[in-house]
Amino acid sequence: MKEVPYVLDYAAQSRSLENPLFMFKGGAGTGRVVDREGKVLMESGKEMGIFGVAVGPDGEHVLVKGGDGKNVILTPSTDEKLQLPVYPPGDHMLCLGDWYWINANTLLGHKHPGNAFQNQR
Repeated sequence: MKEVPYVLDYAAQSRSLENPLFMFKGGAGTGRVVDREGKVLMESGKEMGIFGVAVGPDGEHVLVKGGDGKNVILTPSTDEKLQLPVYPPGDHMLCLGDWYWINANTLLGHKHPGNAFQNQR
């Protein structure tokens, strides 16, 4: 991971919410990721409760937001799932709670304000 400058593009963010390719259905922790046709791509389970999704700017990747700092990048075209790190590198780092798309290939992770878990590596 590395630090990168970021300026929020409000117009692009607004456009990304119009007619999404993939959606979150269900309730907090019991949700699922579906495509426009209603096909279930990923469901909450023992490994991860799903609380929301954010479609990437490229429309090909989905950030699946889970509980306990567990987040996954889903690539529906290949069914690939990439687990995002729970902690940033280093000792005694706070858990990363939220991730946000910056561009098609970059995510911003930050500590959730209510998250006090520490990495004791």
